[in-house]
Formats: sequence, C-alpha cells, structure tokens
Amino acid sequence: MVLANAYLDLGTRWCVTPYIGAGVGMANVRISGFRDDGFNNLGIATAYAADADKWNFAWAAHAGITYRVTPSMAIDLGYRYLSMGDGTTGATRAFDNSFINGGPFTFRNISSHDLKLGVRWMLEPPVAPQPLMRRG
Repeated sequence: MVLANAYLDLGTRWCVTPYIGAGVGMANVRISGFRDDGFNNLGIATAYAADADKWNFAWAAHAGITYRVTPSMAIDLGYRYLSMGDGTTGATRAFDNSFINGGPFTFRNISSHDLKLGVRWMLEPPVAPQPLMRRG
C-alpha cells in the first residue's frame, strides 16, 4: 500500500494540539489460502480458491491529539479510518478439483479502524549562539 497523507494542526492550548488529516493512494489487496467449508444436499462441501491480488484506490481519514511533554518530546493518540476497496479470490474449485459455478469470491469494501499511540521526538538542529556585539 502506498498513501500520501496531509495533516492540519488545529492550534495548541495548554500543550495539547488536536489535528485532522487525509490520505490518498493505492492498495494491493491479496487473498491467499482461501477455503470455504459449508453444507450442501450431499453433506459437507469444501471449496478452495486460487490466490489472487488486485490494485485499488485507497483513502484514509485521520484525527488525533498530541500532548507536548517537553520541548523535544510529545505523546500522540490518533485514529485512522482506512478504505482499501474490494478483494477477489482466483478461480474456485471443489474438493475433487472440479470448477464451481459460483466463480470467484468477492470481498467488498475492505476497511480498517486503527487506534495508534506513539511518542514523537523533535530533532531540531541546535541554535547557534548570537554573536557578541560591542559598542564603541
């Protein structure tokens, strides 16, 4: 998956900075090792599907807060909703290796809800001392 993300800080009060963000990109959804166990009129039926992958448009929405503990360290609590599109299996076969008329299985609207807790270190270059000035 490749996403380009942009964030917007909503102002800092008492060392707390809320933020929002959005991202767009591409996701490769791969379905592998798929097996479907079920029942039919003859008893237990098992189907297997070949591995398959598909590239889809992906997007994300972000929100969170950052608490600045020191001038060079902050704690971040964030949420991300990620939408990766649909996923499809390869050709589907029964346990006896015959093709199944149902075709490949499709998984629609694959998404993720993520809650993240992190620590940030601000790696700012050292400030050069001001030159000494003399009068006279």
